Amino acid sequence: MLNNKLLPKCLYQDAGFGYSAKGYILPCCWAEFVVTNEFKIFYQEKFKLSNVEDVEKEILNSKEWSDFYKILIETPEKAPGLCYKQCSIDSKHDKYEIMKEEIDADF
Repeated sequence: MLNNKLLPKCLYQDAGFGYSAKGYILPCCWAEFVVTNEFKIFYQEKFKLSNVEDVEKEILNSKEWSDFYKILIETPEKAPGLCYKQCSIDSKHDKYEIMKEEIDADF
């Protein structure tokens, strides 16, 4: 899996967020179906939608969410396996370089 390049849809596409049945916003819809330590950070009581007034300020701009995105960008080899399963392409694929340029231009 790590032979592929990670191209997180949550960063380079307007893929939208996921929402759990328990009332949490998640980086993607696939995260709801995987109960792993990598995604537990999103299930903190302080991130429950019913407990926040400003989603962007209190959740999306939180240290936990920022750290998650930082991993995807700076150390993708540490990204959750789910990210590679859903958001990677073969490293030989031409599209990777095009998409990487788009991601880099946004940051």
